[in-house]
This record gives sequence, structure tokens and C-alpha cells, in this order.
Amino acid sequence: MIWHKQDLDQKSTVRPFRRQQPCKQEGLDSVGFLGRQASVSNEENLRRFRSFFGVGPAAAATVLFDLNRKERVTIDHFLLAIYWLKTYQTETVMSRWWNMAEPTIRKHIWRVAELKQSLKEEKVVFGDFKNDPIFIISVDGVHCRTFEARKKPTGKVYSHKSHGPGLAYELGIAVYESRLVWINGPFDASVHDIMMFRNPDDPDSSLKETIPDGKRAIADNGYRGERQSKTAPPNRLDSQLKDLKNRARARHEAFNGRIKSFFILSSTFRGFLSASMQIETHLE
Repeated sequence: MIWHKQDLDQKSTVRPFRRQQPCKQEGLDSVGFLGRQASVSNEENLRRFRSFFGVGPAAAATVLFDLNRKERVTIDHFLLAIYWLKTYQTETVMSRWWNMAEPTIRKHIWRVAELKQSLKEEKVVFGDFKNDPIFIISVDGVHCRTFEARKKPTGKVYSHKSHGPGLAYELGIAVYESRLVWINGPFDASVHDIMMFRNPDDPDSSLKETIPDGKRAIADNGYRGERQSKTAPPNRLDSQLKDLKNRARARHEAFNGRIKSFFILSSTFRGFLSASMQIETHLE
């Protein structure tokens, strides 16, 4: 299935969430629930869909709608790609369940993955914050596991979170909006959060320099030592401001947990021997 031209028209009244039902039905059919959806509640079907695809059918339909604004993507190829991101199974295993040859699976997965990556510039945008608050974002680092490079292994990639080699990313989330506004990385996992924030190798492009004067980011104890005009780590505050910071940090940790529900991010990223190739592909 593909969206019709009128569905892709920006002026069209057809919204992506109206397309979630075919997305849910075809998704559940493709993972073995063909003919078994009517016998259970809608809540159970939604739970099943999230278990295999990582998000609900409404969110999946919205992403598919955005992808089709760039290039035609069939619903089965899209579901194949997000199934892979969620489960991170090998192509051999997936070829059995999706009835496709391994090279075909690889082609469709990477085509959709590259299209999704192309949405970053329009989806992850720093600025245009509502209500002009002082605390505009929460910021934190997240680690993703990788295999250790066989050639020139180094302790710089050691992650204290996963107790093995990995890569680190810096994420920023708008405090008063449901919006990811900043992604920076990857860095070696040994790089401290505050060093990612300062990014001494390219300070002009760092989050520290991106935050406007008079605005601040909510951060955890890893950012102690940065001047208070830019970050606001935990300290003695009045109860209302302390509650705001605690809620923002808890919300950020919940977001980190949600992205780690995709096994491609929570399990070991595989397939390349050199550290440079792992970093380059992780960026995609």
C-alpha cells in the first residue's frame, strides 16, 4: 500500500492518523497474527503492534506519511524497516518470517532507514520555543553499545554504563514541548557529558554556544562545573523550581528509555571491524 497523491498534499484534510488502521492490520498480519486480531481487544492488538514495531500504529502512520512526502514507500517495506529497528534480528532470521531474500531485505531496510535519517533536518530543530521560557531544554548523554574494534583497540570507547565499548550521544529535549531539538555525536563513550556540551574540538557548534544568552538548560550532576548562565544542575532551590528540574530530568530519562526499547540502540551494534566505520554507520 502507498498513500494516494491527495493524501500527500499539504492542503489535504486527510490526516496520517486516519491511516493507522491499515498500518496496524498489515503490521500484525506480517508478524503472524493473520486472522487472530478480531478475537482480542483493541488494546491487546496495540500492545502486540508495539511489541514488534516499537511504536503504536498512529505514530507509525505519521512517520510513513512524512516519508512519502519525500519518496514513495510501500507500507510493507516501511513495516519491515521498523521491525528491524525494534527487534534487530539478522537478515537470515528475517528472511524466514518476511518471505524475502536477504539482499532484498537489506535493500528495503537501508532505503527506508536513509529516508528516515533525511527527516532529521526538519524534525530536530533547535529554536522556536513556545512561551519564551528561561529553561528551554533538558540535556543528557546516552550511550549505545558497539563491538570493540579488532584493529587498534582503545579504552577511549569504554562505557561505564554498559561496561564495554560504546558510543555516546548528547540529546536535548524542549522542556515545554514534546520535541527533540538537539542531537550531537557520536563521541567515544569515555567522553564526559560536560565535554560533549562544550565540544572543545569544535566549540562554535557545541550546545553550550548554541543556547542563547539568557536561556538555560536543565541538566544532571554530570554538568556541574559549567557556568550557571548556561546549565542548571541540581542544587538548593525553592520547591517550585526544584520540582520543574526534577520533572524535566525524569522526563528526559523516560525518553532515553523509550529509544532504548529499539534493540538496535540497546543491543550491541554489529557488522563492522573498524571504529571509524562503526561511527560513520551509527551516524546514519
